[in-house]
Amino acid sequence: MKKLLCVLAIVGMTFFGCSGSSPPGGVVCSEPPTVSLSANPSTINQGESATLTWTSTNADSVEISGVPGATSPSGVVTVSPGQTTSYTATARGALVSAPVTVTVTVITMIVPPPPPPPPPPVFPVQITATWDLPALYSDGTAIDPADIATMSVLLYMKSTPDPFTDDDLPIAESLAGATSVSFGPVDVNRGATYYFSCKAKMLNTGLVSDFAPVVVQIWN
Repeated sequence: MKKLLCVLAIVGMTFFGCSGSSPPGGVVCSEPPTVSLSANPSTINQGESATLTWTSTNADSVEISGVPGATSPSGVVTVSPGQTTSYTATARGALVSAPVTVTVTVITMIVPPPPPPPPPPVFPVQITATWDLPALYSDGTAIDPADIATMSVLLYMKSTPDPFTDDDLPIAESLAGATSVSFGPVDVNRGATYYFSCKAKMLNTGLVSDFAPVVVQIWN
């Protein structure tokens, strides 16, 4: 009969999760530890912090993943995750608790690109260009003085120092025989640099000179 009672005691210890040493005359049973874990707030913006709080029962220590040193049975710790992170707490005593997990959601702040700089202020100006008609034909083309009265001048303007080409369009054309032309208003950007050139065109022959320098005056 004594042998049968001993077997029943061992079976009962195993079924109910008893643990520990067996003092004379009995068996010590331990309650499994429990742990609770919370995050406040559970949602933060990137760069902010959250507080983890945990409590436990029947535990000697609590381990929290991602939180080194959090071994006390209860406590509070501040975390500042850079991205959404889950924290899992496990209580340990004579037995081990079921893990408990909380998640701190991190809202990533999207920084918009800076706005483009404002365009330079634009203001209207008047332009006057002058030239020496015979000198425009610097390639040695013979100019009949009678033809000078039939010559007009095409004026070109651009905002880059690239050489002028035949693809550039004139912004003004003088009257025949004129040695200057004034026109405007022309919108220009304050502080910008502009480049000018001109071509002479004989109205009676259609002969056009190469691009040549021109003297330009600009005023408001």
